[in-house]
Amino acid sequence: MIDRKQFLGLMAGAPILMRAGMAEAVELPDAQKRLTLVVDTVVRDENGNEKTRTRSRETIFTPESKTVSADAMAGDVITIQRESDETLPLLAKIELTVAYYNDKTEIEIRSGKYSIVQINPLVMYANAWYALMQKDKYVMNNFTESEASYETGWEPTPYDAEKDKWTCGSGMGATITDFINDSTYSFAIDCYIE
Repeated sequence: MIDRKQFLGLMAGAPILMRAGMAEAVELPDAQKRLTLVVDTVVRDENGNEKTRTRSRETIFTPESKTVSADAMAGDVITIQRESDETLPLLAKIELTVAYYNDKTEIEIRSGKYSIVQINPLVMYANAWYALMQKDKYVMNNFTESEASYETGWEPTPYDAEKDKWTCGSGMGATITDFINDSTYSFAIDCYIE
């Protein structure tokens, strides 16, 4: 990851290279002055096993361009959280990491984290699941631990906040067995991107 000092050094044509903890300025010929954004994406399943690994490179600054394209760099990367309310006898939580590009006309759901916390020992849960959706991309998995996470590896897709509100987001749920009230029921919470 490039920090602010390195970025400013690259923009000035004298990148700051870090070697053995010491900063060293190096002047590069004009032909080599460029800023390349390298993105490594690793997709893992709910057990943490690596499923796919990809690397992409995009040159976002060259001497000819003189400025860095704002669209080439991730715009706004935000985290959206949604928790169950107090009517549920346990705590369920969704946390989405979302990136917007090109003045929020493109969206990329990067990951989802899900957790269920048992508050009362006489209220149990089973059959926990989560789902993620980014327009035409969709994934749904079950989980048995109290937490689960999923890295999507999805590319940005066109996004219109008014038309696509119900097509981008996440949900989770489980079956609850309440031994206090002798009942069994299912719950679901959702988190749509607005």
